[in-house]
Amino acid sequence: MTKKIKLCKKSLRIIILIQAKKKLAINESILSISKDWYMDTKKYYQNFPSNMLSEVGLVKTDSCFNAILKFKVTKVMKHTIFESMAVTDLSY
Repeated sequence: MTKKIKLCKKSLRIIILIQAKKKLAINESILSISKDWYMDTKKYYQNFPSNMLSEVGLVKTDSCFNAILKFKVTKVMKHTIFESMAVTDLSY
């Protein structure tokens, strides 16, 4: 079953943070600092404070994690009034 959450300022910041970790882990992989960017990013996500995730409707499941990695954060989202973001969903 697919779950949808409405994005808010905090959920968007969490998504941006997880995606930034992904970019860092990919670059560490390229430089042979790390062997597996995906597992490094997943470990980071799994260690993220559960209460902060649940507060915005996110959970520590593979489907939620993969949805976060694939979610397209646009420039408009980053600069919009967050009250209007209630029309933006993340599905996992």
